[in-house]
Amino acid sequence: MNFFNEVAGIPFARLAVATLVTFGSYMAAMVVLRMLHSLLAPVSAGFDNRNLRLQSSDTFTRLLHRLGARFEPMGHAAPRYLAWTDQKMVYAGRPFGGISAARYIAAFAILGLLLGLIIGGVLIGAWLSGSAGPRGIILGFIFIFGMPILTVLLAGLVVRGEAAKVGASIVISFPYFLDLAVLVIQAGGQTRDTFREYIHAAPNSELSRELRVLMREADAIPIEDALLRLADRIEAPTIKTILRNLSQAQRSSGNLSAFYAEQAGELRSIRWDIAERAINAMQPKLKIAEFTMVTGGSLTILASSIATMGGMF
Repeated sequence: MNFFNEVAGIPFARLAVATLVTFGSYMAAMVVLRMLHSLLAPVSAGFDNRNLRLQSSDTFTRLLHRLGARFEPMGHAAPRYLAWTDQKMVYAGRPFGGISAARYIAAFAILGLLLGLIIGGVLIGAWLSGSAGPRGIILGFIFIFGMPILTVLLAGLVVRGEAAKVGASIVISFPYFLDLAVLVIQAGGQTRDTFREYIHAAPNSELSRELRVLMREADAIPIEDALLRLADRIEAPTIKTILRNLSQAQRSSGNLSAFYAEQAGELRSIRWDIAERAINAMQPKLKIAEFTMVTGGSLTILASSIATMGGMF
């Protein structure tokens, strides 16, 4: 009875509007679900022809491609953010099926807008029905206008994290590539042979993926220019410098075996320096942890004695 009394106390106009808003939010959710269902249809085989890393089972990737293709102009709204995202996607190896930065941003913006409309509609409907105070409508509009911005920023964080992961993998793998290159060159091989041998040795590594792209490019342009393009696709400054020096060594027809050996030694030295700095930075934290453990253990051992002494007083 209390529920019916509360409903009876709500003005009819407000109750009717709230009902319409709630029903409209429900219908919007159904439309969104149907649209997503249609967007998740198999993507055309054109992606395979462009050597993009798009898997047919990757539902989220297909969704990004379809949404991005329909709303691509939205991705150009912030040119500086678009350029930053595009550079990070280059460093990440063009994830999500090789989607462009503009389509990537637009897809996340649309997903945020749809989510904001649904949540915001429910909050506004609650305010109209009187079950929520003024905060309801304020939060509703915040969700509607703020969710697209939040999801676009989230998209940037995702691709930045992917770029960092790929970069770390390449930095770890590159010294082994240099060591292998020294052996191949000393055995009478050429630069292309070093790439083939490393790809055969570590076919699933991020560096192997980049070397495959380099070899495809080297079929159309000089290998020196292909090496410079590879340097532009890698974020780590040390690796960039080595690749540019290798390109210069290729142009000058220098002693490649000595070059690879020298670069491998320098890279190991840099990695040792980084490791030593990391260890030195961890020492104060380890001392704090050691002090905490010793103090905690001492208090645990002395707890009964302290409690006994406290009872005496």
